[in-house]
Amino acid sequence: SRLPKLPFAVHSFTHPGLNLGIIDQPTPFGPVPRHGDKLDKNDLQVSFIIDETMGGYVEIVKWMKLISNSGKFVYDEAKDKGLYSDATLTCFNSKKNPTVNIFYKNIFPISLGDINFTSKTQDMEYLTCEVTFKIQTFDIESVDRSFVV
Repeated sequence: SRLPKLPFAVHSFTHPGLNLGIIDQPTPFGPVPRHGDKLDKNDLQVSFIIDETMGGYVEIVKWMKLISNSGKFVYDEAKDKGLYSDATLTCFNSKKNPTVNIFYKNIFPISLGDINFTSKTQDMEYLTCEVTFKIQTFDIESVDRSFVV
């Protein structure tokens, strides 16, 4: 995994929605909506706690700098292989047993949120940050393999 420190700090996760879209078929009486043929996926959003070493945050910054080819003007196609990663979200039931896995293929970060450093609070507040990923595809599978989508 490209982010070994992040999984333990994730505190919320937004699974991407799907959009099929429509095509208007022209007729003499007006357009008739028909289903589209392309399934678009929304972005994967993850909110995580930043630890005292900023481990997960730094991993994402390094990944984004690698992707952006920062400071370099030559594109090297051989390096393109390490720019994507796979990810797995495991859902648990009320007894904390795994029930469903969602496998995300070829994800990469496109946005890393702001960090609000403040010393005004008296209570212990953890720093948090959001990261947004693009995904190529995902599969949903029950742990007992009773369904695969």
